Amino acid sequence: MIKRITKEPIIGITFFLIILSLITIDIPMPISDNGVLKVSIIELLLPFGCIAIAIAFFTKRYVPSKIGLYLIYAIISFVAYYIILFAYRYSMGLEAKQSLLALRTTLPPLLLFLLADSKWLSYKRTVTDLVLINVIINAIQLTNIIELRLSPFLGNIMVFLSIIIALLPVNYYTIYKQNEIKYGRIFAVLSWFNIIIALVFPILSGSRIGFAASVLILLLSMLNHGIKKRAIIGKSIICVLLSVLLLGYLWNENPRGMSFGLYRLFPRHVTLVANAPVENTQPGNTPSAGAPTASAPVENQQPTQIDMQEQAKLANIDKVVKVMQQETEKSNVARSYLWHASISSIYRNPLLGEGVMYFEYPNDYNVPQQAAHNFILEHANAYGLIGLILYLLLLAIPVLGSLMEGSYNIFRNFSVVKGNMLISAAAVTIQSLFQPTMLIIATVMILWVSIGLWYSMIRDNKVLND
Repeated sequence: MIKRITKEPIIGITFFLIILSLITIDIPMPISDNGVLKVSIIELLLPFGCIAIAIAFFTKRYVPSKIGLYLIYAIISFVAYYIILFAYRYSMGLEAKQSLLALRTTLPPLLLFLLADSKWLSYKRTVTDLVLINVIINAIQLTNIIELRLSPFLGNIMVFLSIIIALLPVNYYTIYKQNEIKYGRIFAVLSWFNIIIALVFPILSGSRIGFAASVLILLLSMLNHGIKKRAIIGKSIICVLLSVLLLGYLWNENPRGMSFGLYRLFPRHVTLVANAPVENTQPGNTPSAGAPTASAPVENQQPTQIDMQEQAKLANIDKVVKVMQQETEKSNVARSYLWHASISSIYRNPLLGEGVMYFEYPNDYNVPQQAAHNFILEHANAYGLIGLILYLLLLAIPVLGSLMEGSYNIFRNFSVVKGNMLISAAAVTIQSLFQPTMLIIATVMILWVSIGLWYSMIRDNKVLND
């Protein structure tokens, strides 16, 4: 159990580490295609953290746990393999640069787990740090609410959605343990705010995978905590109802075009609503047989100003729906093309890979290079199938090791925290099967902070029976 906190500061180290992962700068990079490389500040600082961990390890000031030791061995094996792979590709004239971009999001976040394993990161502060980070990210996004497919500081909206959905288990755990956390009631209110945002924004953005992931992770988090504390289920239902009411208002009023994501997710219903009244409000028209209408029109009835305004509104909705349908189809075609290109590249050199991670796909404006939008394919392209196995091992060791803590049967001694470990890993990996979010440092940092948080609690045997 988390003991009541009385002396520790509200903001901990984790808060600043995540903030630094969200701030990016451009640095000169001659090997880059455009001469510069956008990196987060944390990428520049994490090597010093690695050196500190290494010094502490060799001077025995850091004695890793069994899981931490296995992870260190896996990291060393992966790095050795990658050095050989890079040298091979470079000597053979194959693509060697693109895999370095994947390496940036593979190795640095592992340091966060080692920091948690060394107890330099306190889980007591990490819980509230992540809630505060979530609030700040949401507040910034709300300032850009009209541009619902973009994020003012994270770029693509999918990065924002990946982060807020991944933090749902942390918000629920804060509510679950509010009586044992300093200023727990305040943090509980902030957590409910974060949960509502995580319900509303995936729908407003029109993201199908974001919508599906938010619903799934919400239900899992709600049940995981609600089994032990039933009041959470009732309050979660209230949050869902509030979210539905808000979305219903935006659907009906469409202030400044904010409901466009709804049309992308639910186009068929809106099309029916838009088409029927437009046909039946024209002067002198009579409805065709079987056409949906609220009441029989009066012959030669002239439309009122309100009728004309409603007609114009519905006609605009119909246009938006058609645009969204076209955009959805283009998205499906693009993802299918990228998956096919990625798989074809893997087939040509399955064990070591060709190193090509980005494939040209022409759109309406230019010919951009995009990753496969699937983290399994992306890392198979970057590292080959041998490297992919090592990469997945880096993820599996802390997750499976934590779940088996206390028993090789993961369902024995199962707890809320072990449930959160599974849910946090699922929240990121599910979305990364359809989006390139595992190549974004901010998303991967949140993933590993969460894994380190739940592992710290399980390791200390504080919450195995909570």
